[in-house]
Amino acid sequence: MPPLTPIQRSAVEHADGPLAIVGGPGTGKTTVLVERFAWLCGAPDAILVLTGDAEGLRPRIEERLEHGFEELHVYTVPGFCSRLLHDEAIEAGLSPFVATASVADRLAMLLDRIDELSVRLHDFRGSPAAMLAGLVARIDRLKDQTISAQAYADWAAGQEDEREREFAQIYAAHDRMLNEQALLDEGELVLRATALLEGNARVRERTRARFAHVLVDDVEELTAAQRRLLELGPTALGGVCPGDSLTVTSSEPVDLPAIELDRSLRCRESILVAAGSDASGEPGGDVRFWRCANERAQAQAVAAEIARLLREGVAPGGMAVLVRSVRNEGQTVAVALEERAVPHRLVGDSAFFQRAEVRDVLAWLRLLVDPADAGAVVRALARPPVELRSVDLARCIQIARRRKLDMVSALVAATESPQLPPEARERILAFLKLHRAAARALDSTRPDLFVHRLIERLGLRRQQLFSAQADVVERLRNLSRLGEMATSYVRRSPQAT
Repeated sequence: MPPLTPIQRSAVEHADGPLAIVGGPGTGKTTVLVERFAWLCGAPDAILVLTGDAEGLRPRIEERLEHGFEELHVYTVPGFCSRLLHDEAIEAGLSPFVATASVADRLAMLLDRIDELSVRLHDFRGSPAAMLAGLVARIDRLKDQTISAQAYADWAAGQEDEREREFAQIYAAHDRMLNEQALLDEGELVLRATALLEGNARVRERTRARFAHVLVDDVEELTAAQRRLLELGPTALGGVCPGDSLTVTSSEPVDLPAIELDRSLRCRESILVAAGSDASGEPGGDVRFWRCANERAQAQAVAAEIARLLREGVAPGGMAVLVRSVRNEGQTVAVALEERAVPHRLVGDSAFFQRAEVRDVLAWLRLLVDPADAGAVVRALARPPVELRSVDLARCIQIARRRKLDMVSALVAATESPQLPPEARERILAFLKLHRAAARALDSTRPDLFVHRLIERLGLRRQQLFSAQADVVERLRNLSRLGEMATSYVRRSPQAT
């Protein structure tokens, strides 16, 4: 058990009704939640934990349990809704085999069936994928606010803006396409589970009997639809459990009896003061504020400061840049560091899968499994070792759309087109040769060996060795890590494809 402060211990051992554990980041809220699980733990499978990071929290809870258990119910809210709808499929009127569609799945579906969408008034701006991604994001925001396709259509019918009525048709078509494939997106999972709990007393009673206590982490991050599902209050949790069996953590006040954690265990005092936090911390810390014109200027300032510290002898491993999003701000900082030839690496799963060399391999894996994955084929053509010019790539995309072919078939047709210059034809033939060789090996080679051989066949390691990039070692390490991931995957699932 980790050492707990007196306030943390009082929260862990709270035994009188519902409880909110309130505190800023770094005050130990999640640690208290884990310890409270262990303290409550008569039957681990009778406790429901809802969190934004189920994969991160589950191992921490497992480590604290002294006895065996059949199943730990640690879910994200959509994950819990998926499990509920699966267990109560008959009551919900769903197939027990209904699956969850990711954002990428839905975007691929819309791209594949774009001819069925009414998008006359929506601007492609040369990129249908970007336009459709924006529509998918808007649908997700509406479902987060509990607005269904029918509710939006009813509202749009009374509007003068034709684009709103067109979007209502797109929203309805999106849900219809998912339904035809027995798929639900995360927002629909929450809406359907809420409707099931609200409208079916038998399901409410079965679910209530199943869980003796519910723990909710970072409740302030829940969407309106998720809050509606949970119905935070002193008497009920969406019918799932009695209110006196409810514990939540939050960085904001909640309408429940609360214990406030007011001491940061992560940050020094001066950093907390600079952040405007009410929490206290250990003395020390040095803070300076920079005012920058835009994100690029901010990234350049960070890179310049790091370069200065390196000249003064500070070890690169002793510096870290914290950003809100590795995918967004992190990439801007990485570019600024590359321009100054500063060795660095992006940390985190999302950062790893955003690395160019990793995305190159994944693109090839995707197109080999699904030749209709236009995005993957386009990336494989544009990147080494093929490096097809953008103007020639545009011609191939045009052929695919005009003849309604998948991208690989369109490339075969493009080699017969008189519009294609000889150099482009040679590059496409080189791609098709690689594709045929890899496709033959796909079903006959063990998955981990296939990934290793694909990296070698594409010459990605060789390209890195002869590149002038400052982070060549990091790029080579990422390719090796991808191969190791494939190996560990096969070790866990020997029959995997």
